Amino acid sequence: LFSQNKGLMILSFVCLTVSAIAGVASSVFLKELVGQIDLGLEYGLNAVLTSLITIFVVMGSVYLSSIICNFVQSRIMATVTQKFLHQIRTGVFNKMQSLPIRYFDTHKTGDIMSSYTNDTDAIRQLVSQSIPHLYSALISVTTLLVIMFTTSIWLSLVIFLGVALMSVITKVIGGNSAKFFIRQQNSLGQE
Repeated sequence: LFSQNKGLMILSFVCLTVSAIAGVASSVFLKELVGQIDLGLEYGLNAVLTSLITIFVVMGSVYLSSIICNFVQSRIMATVTQKFLHQIRTGVFNKMQSLPIRYFDTHKTGDIMSSYTNDTDAIRQLVSQSIPHLYSALISVTTLLVIMFTTSIWLSLVIFLGVALMSVITKVIGGNSAKFFIRQQNSLGQE
Protein backbone atom coordinates (compact mmCIF):
# COMPACT_ATOMS: atom_id res chain seq x y z
CA LEU A 1 0.00 0.00 0.00
CA PHE A 2 2.61 2.56 1.05
CA SER A 3 5.38 1.52 -1.31
CA GLN A 4 3.21 1.65 -4.44
CA ASN A 5 1.43 4.89 -3.52
CA LYS A 6 4.17 6.76 -1.68
CA GLY A 7 3.52 10.21 -3.18
CA LEU A 8 -0.25 10.03 -2.77
CA MET A 9 0.03 8.72 0.77
CA ILE A 10 2.46 11.48 1.76
CA LEU A 11 0.12 14.11 0.28
CA SER A 12 -2.81 12.50 2.10
CA PHE A 13 -1.01 12.58 5.45
CA VAL A 14 0.08 16.19 4.87
CA CYS A 15 -3.56 17.10 4.22
CA LEU A 16 -4.60 15.19 7.35
CA THR A 17 -2.01 17.06 9.40
CA VAL A 18 -3.13 20.47 8.12
CA SER A 19 -6.78 19.59 8.70
CA ALA A 20 -6.19 18.32 12.24
CA ILE A 21 -4.11 21.34 13.23
CA ALA A 22 -6.69 23.68 11.69
CA GLY A 23 -9.42 21.99 13.71
CA VAL A 24 -7.51 22.55 16.94
CA ALA A 25 -6.41 26.07 15.98
CA SER A 26 -10.01 27.25 16.06
CA SER A 27 -9.92 27.26 19.87
CA VAL A 28 -6.88 29.55 19.80
CA PHE A 29 -8.64 31.94 17.44
CA LEU A 30 -11.75 31.93 19.62
CA LYS A 31 -9.61 32.93 22.60
CA GLU A 32 -8.18 35.85 20.61
CA LEU A 33 -11.64 36.80 19.34
CA VAL A 34 -13.13 36.88 22.83
CA GLY A 35 -10.18 38.94 24.03
CA GLN A 36 -10.68 41.49 21.24
CA ILE A 37 -14.44 41.65 21.91
CA ASP A 38 -13.70 42.31 25.58
CA LEU A 39 -11.34 45.14 24.59
CA GLY A 40 -13.97 46.46 22.19
CA LEU A 41 -16.54 46.64 24.96
CA GLU A 42 -14.07 48.58 27.09
CA TYR A 43 -12.54 50.94 24.48
CA GLY A 44 -15.09 50.95 21.67
CA LEU A 45 -15.41 49.13 18.36
CA ASN A 46 -13.09 51.45 16.44
CA ALA A 47 -10.17 50.51 18.73
CA VAL A 48 -10.36 46.81 17.82
CA LEU A 49 -11.99 46.80 14.38
CA THR A 50 -8.81 46.07 12.41
CA SER A 51 -7.84 43.31 14.86
CA LEU A 52 -11.31 41.75 14.56
CA ILE A 53 -11.17 41.83 10.77
CA THR A 54 -7.70 40.27 10.82
CA ILE A 55 -8.87 37.48 13.15
CA PHE A 56 -11.92 36.78 10.96
CA VAL A 57 -9.82 36.66 7.79
CA VAL A 58 -7.26 34.35 9.38
CA MET A 59 -9.99 32.11 10.86
CA GLY A 60 -11.74 31.95 7.51
CA SER A 61 -8.49 31.05 5.77
CA VAL A 62 -7.75 28.31 8.31
CA TYR A 63 -11.25 26.84 7.98
CA LEU A 64 -11.08 27.03 4.18
CA SER A 65 -7.71 25.28 4.15
CA SER A 66 -9.15 22.60 6.44
CA ILE A 67 -12.10 22.04 4.11
CA ILE A 68 -9.86 21.85 1.05
CA CYS A 69 -7.44 19.46 2.78
CA ASN A 70 -10.31 17.22 3.92
CA PHE A 71 -11.64 17.08 0.37
CA VAL A 72 -8.23 16.35 -1.18
CA GLN A 73 -7.45 13.71 1.44
CA SER A 74 -10.82 11.99 0.92
CA ARG A 75 -10.34 11.86 -2.84
CA ILE A 76 -6.78 10.58 -2.55
CA MET A 77 -7.71 7.85 -0.08
CA ALA A 78 -10.67 6.78 -2.21
CA THR A 79 -8.39 6.39 -5.22
CA VAL A 80 -5.62 4.64 -3.28
CA THR A 81 -8.08 2.32 -1.54
CA GLN A 82 -9.77 1.23 -4.76
CA LYS A 83 -6.43 0.59 -6.45
CA PHE A 84 -5.20 -1.38 -3.44
CA LEU A 85 -8.41 -3.43 -3.22
CA HIS A 86 -8.21 -4.22 -6.92
CA GLN A 87 -4.72 -5.61 -6.39
CA ILE A 88 -5.88 -7.68 -3.40
CA ARG A 89 -8.91 -9.05 -5.22
CA THR A 90 -6.84 -9.94 -8.26
CA GLY A 91 -4.27 -11.69 -6.07
CA VAL A 92 -6.94 -13.63 -4.18
CA PHE A 93 -8.69 -14.60 -7.40
CA ASN A 94 -5.41 -15.83 -8.88
CA LYS A 95 -4.70 -17.79 -5.71
CA MET A 96 -8.18 -19.33 -5.81
CA GLN A 97 -7.58 -20.36 -9.42
CA SER A 98 -4.58 -22.43 -8.32
CA LEU A 99 -6.34 -24.22 -5.45
CA PRO A 100 -7.14 -27.90 -5.94
CA ILE A 101 -10.75 -28.90 -6.57
CA ARG A 102 -10.90 -30.85 -3.30
CA TYR A 103 -10.59 -27.51 -1.46
CA PHE A 104 -13.87 -26.37 -2.98
CA ASP A 105 -15.43 -29.77 -2.29
CA THR A 106 -14.60 -29.54 1.42
CA HIS A 107 -15.65 -25.90 1.88
CA LYS A 108 -19.05 -24.38 1.22
CA THR A 109 -19.09 -21.84 -1.61
CA GLY A 110 -20.95 -19.34 0.56
CA ASP A 111 -18.32 -19.61 3.30
CA ILE A 112 -15.50 -19.03 0.84
CA MET A 113 -17.18 -15.99 -0.72
CA SER A 114 -18.32 -14.63 2.65
CA SER A 115 -14.80 -14.82 4.04
CA TYR A 116 -13.40 -13.29 0.87
CA THR A 117 -15.93 -10.42 0.93
CA ASN A 118 -15.70 -9.72 4.69
CA ASP A 119 -11.91 -9.73 4.74
CA THR A 120 -11.72 -7.42 1.74
CA ASP A 121 -14.25 -5.07 3.30
CA ALA A 122 -12.28 -5.03 6.57
CA ILE A 123 -9.13 -4.09 4.65
CA ARG A 124 -11.02 -1.37 2.78
CA GLN A 125 -12.27 0.11 6.03
CA LEU A 126 -8.80 -0.05 7.59
CA VAL A 127 -7.15 1.73 4.66
CA SER A 128 -9.81 4.32 3.91
CA GLN A 129 -11.05 5.17 7.41
CA SER A 130 -9.19 3.68 10.37
CA ILE A 131 -5.61 4.63 9.49
CA PRO A 132 -6.46 8.24 8.52
CA HIS A 133 -8.71 8.67 11.56
CA LEU A 134 -6.05 7.31 13.92
CA TYR A 135 -3.40 9.62 12.43
CA SER A 136 -5.72 12.63 12.57
CA ALA A 137 -6.61 11.90 16.21
CA LEU A 138 -2.93 11.54 17.09
CA ILE A 139 -2.11 14.92 15.52
CA SER A 140 -5.11 16.56 17.23
CA VAL A 141 -4.20 15.20 20.66
CA THR A 142 -0.55 16.19 20.26
CA THR A 143 -1.50 19.71 19.16
CA LEU A 144 -3.98 20.07 22.02
CA LEU A 145 -1.38 18.93 24.55
CA VAL A 146 1.11 21.47 23.23
CA ILE A 147 -1.51 24.23 23.44
CA MET A 148 -2.57 23.14 26.93
CA PHE A 149 0.96 23.06 28.31
CA THR A 150 1.92 26.38 26.71
CA THR A 151 -1.22 28.03 28.08
CA SER A 152 -1.01 26.73 31.66
CA ILE A 153 0.99 23.82 33.00
CA TRP A 154 -0.90 23.76 36.31
CA LEU A 155 -4.32 23.75 34.67
CA SER A 156 -3.16 20.96 32.36
CA LEU A 157 -2.06 18.90 35.36
CA VAL A 158 -5.44 19.47 37.03
CA ILE A 159 -7.17 18.22 33.88
CA PHE A 160 -4.99 15.09 33.77
CA LEU A 161 -5.71 14.45 37.44
CA GLY A 162 -9.44 14.83 36.76
CA VAL A 163 -9.29 12.42 33.82
CA ALA A 164 -7.40 9.86 35.91
CA LEU A 165 -9.93 10.20 38.73
CA MET A 166 -12.85 9.80 36.29
CA SER A 167 -11.22 6.67 34.85
CA VAL A 168 -10.86 5.09 38.30
CA ILE A 169 -14.44 5.95 39.26
CA THR A 170 -15.76 4.60 35.95
CA LYS A 171 -13.83 1.36 36.42
CA VAL A 172 -15.16 0.88 39.95
CA ILE A 173 -18.77 1.66 39.04
CA GLY A 174 -18.57 -0.39 35.84
CA GLY A 175 -17.11 -3.37 37.69
CA ASN A 176 -19.84 -3.26 40.32
CA SER A 177 -22.63 -2.81 37.80
CA ALA A 178 -21.32 -5.75 35.76
CA LYS A 179 -22.05 -8.07 38.72
CA PHE A 180 -25.64 -6.89 38.85
CA PHE A 181 -26.01 -7.15 35.08
CA ILE A 182 -24.84 -10.78 35.17
CA ARG A 183 -27.30 -11.54 38.00
CA GLN A 184 -30.10 -9.91 35.99
CA GLN A 185 -29.26 -11.95 32.90
CA ASN A 186 -29.14 -15.17 34.94
CA SER A 187 -32.52 -14.47 36.50
CA LEU A 188 -34.01 -13.73 33.08
CA GLY A 189 -32.58 -17.01 31.78
CA GLN A 190 -34.20 -18.98 34.62
CA GLU A 191 -37.70 -17.64 33.91
